Amino acid sequence: PNTWGTIANMARNYTSHFSSPELQSLFTEQPGRRRILPETVIDEGLLLIVNLSPVIYGESATPFRIAIKKAFYERILQREHLVQVQDGEPRRINRIRPILCVMDEFHTTLNARGRAADAYFLDRAREFRCMCLLASQGISAINSVIGDKNLLDHLLNNCRTKFFFANDCPQTSEYFEALGGKEERFVQSFNYEPVNPAPRFRLPNHRFAEPTRVRISGVSLDIQKQPRFSAAELGGLPNGTALVVKKGRELVRFSRDPRHYALKTGGK
Repeated sequence: PNTWGTIANMARNYTSHFSSPELQSLFTEQPGRRRILPETVIDEGLLLIVNLSPVIYGESATPFRIAIKKAFYERILQREHLVQVQDGEPRRINRIRPILCVMDEFHTTLNARGRAADAYFLDRAREFRCMCLLASQGISAINSVIGDKNLLDHLLNNCRTKFFFANDCPQTSEYFEALGGKEERFVQSFNYEPVNPAPRFRLPNHRFAEPTRVRISGVSLDIQKQPRFSAAELGGLPNGTALVVKKGRELVRFSRDPRHYALKTGGK
């Protein structure tokens, strides 16, 4: 009873955003505005841009982002069976045209309760000619919502090509190094031995420590397993440059400037 007022105020502050004029204008049918369904976008090959930025619409826009994404997921997976009515006659929607689904700030569209849905969709998307481009600030942002390492690995493994930009996220750096695995490399080390010290420098009333002198007595080669990809490269990437990991653990350095394009394989 003592906390009821606090809980009510928190709920009121949250739900009040649902009736904001901005959200109402987006989700209310208006004269002259075409009603667009996910199957219409798929059938006609439309370019649909959905902007529900938390900066503009607040956190209350999150359920709408998730609902729109879920609707498209469902329609894409039902693509083989969806129909449209044209001139009074039903017909199957286009099943051949490729679909590109781009989600910036992907972690803001994740739902902790339905966290397995995205991994499942990526499992099946290729079968229905859908390609996904998912962008996030770092793996830690995705993991903060999913909270399950197995599901996180499942989702990331379904992304065949991965772009890494300048990043200082520890989880992203760790994952980047793990992608390349390890390889055996020869590591050179030097062996040292002491030599006769030089004459001690003396001054009246002062005593100096015995100088230490060494020399190289030999060189040895050791075989060590080291990561093929170095996470240190991520922190030093200039703007507009990315490290791209393709299938087969091939590493490509990509820049918007074609003069800076270089192919790297084997992490060397």
